[in-house]
Amino acid sequence: LQNRYEAATLHMAAQIAGLVITPLNWRASAEELDYVLNDAGAKAIVFEDATADIIDTDITRINVDRDWDGFIDRLPADALGRATVVDKSLMLYTSGTTGRGKGVPRTQGAERAAALAHVAQNQYGRGEITLGVMPLYHTMGVRSLLASVMINGHFVCQRRYDPREALSLIAEHRITNLYLVPTLYHDLLASPFFADVDTGSVRKLGFAGQAMTLGAVEFVDLFRARCFGGCDGQLRRQYYGYSY
Repeated sequence: LQNRYEAATLHMAAQIAGLVITPLNWRASAEELDYVLNDAGAKAIVFEDATADIIDTDITRINVDRDWDGFIDRLPADALGRATVVDKSLMLYTSGTTGRGKGVPRTQGAERAAALAHVAQNQYGRGEITLGVMPLYHTMGVRSLLASVMINGHFVCQRRYDPREALSLIAEHRITNLYLVPTLYHDLLASPFFADVDTGSVRKLGFAGQAMTLGAVEFVDLFRARCFGGCDGQLRRQYYGYSY
């Protein structure tokens, strides 16, 4: 699934039900999908019209573009019991740089700790409004979603990144924080629509995935926000009392 509200809803429903969710890149090939389904021992697959052509399996299939209303109107299944901190929360697959991607299981406790650390490191407050554009099949997307839930925030889904649409969502929903890879910040600044959009609601900027170059840190001044870098991203200047 792309970053749509159904994907975010399913992720949280799986946590509550004690199920292990395995989000996969919606651009995956049929071969990659078959491998993951078999390797993970999947019992069901949820997909959308954009990915329907590569689905060829006998397990339970749910197309959110066609079956969603019926799916959520069904009677709830029997409770599986409350998940514990050592139970599996999700399994993310690596990109497979040296071969097949490998499933990396994450426990409920690990996911909660990571989300709490994300809230603390980015100094999020109650009710933050987050742009949910980082993929929910990637740690950055999952982190943003769980952090939003933890602070009773608002997670605004953007299915596919488009700078103009992102700017529109920032203005429309009064987004208060962004957590993106540096390339997406570059795209925002380079957009011809940036200067015409009110981004004054954005007070906190986070990034990870790669280092932020000195040429790109101008976005801190443009947004007039605090900036927080992940473990693989570094800023070499001091902004608003914070060093990175």
